Amino acid sequence: MDNSGNDSSCKLIISVVNRGFSEKVMDSARGAGAKGGTVLHGRGTSTGHQNIFGISIDPEKDIVLIVAPKDNCVAIMEAINIAAGLSTPGSGICFVVPVDNMVGIHLE
Repeated sequence: MDNSGNDSSCKLIISVVNRGFSEKVMDSARGAGAKGGTVLHGRGTSTGHQNIFGISIDPEKDIVLIVAPKDNCVAIMEAINIAAGLSTPGSGICFVVPVDNMVGIHLE
């Protein structure tokens, strides 16, 4: 078994953005060094558009998953933040979780 990530040298960047922003997210992530990613389509648990604190929230979301070397994560997240406008309330979230072990992917 390939345990290339067993020393936490890789991270999983998870971005949840409004539907239709996944192309911008992936283009910006590639520009910052990401090799690729996986896009999932999701739906929030609310029904229809909601206004929370005056912010319109659309339940249709794109979830972008990117495995990257930990040294590239900050640059990739900064690029995603700009591309998806994550500093605007209600536009999405991006966070990182450690990858302890993995098989089937080679980042070099």
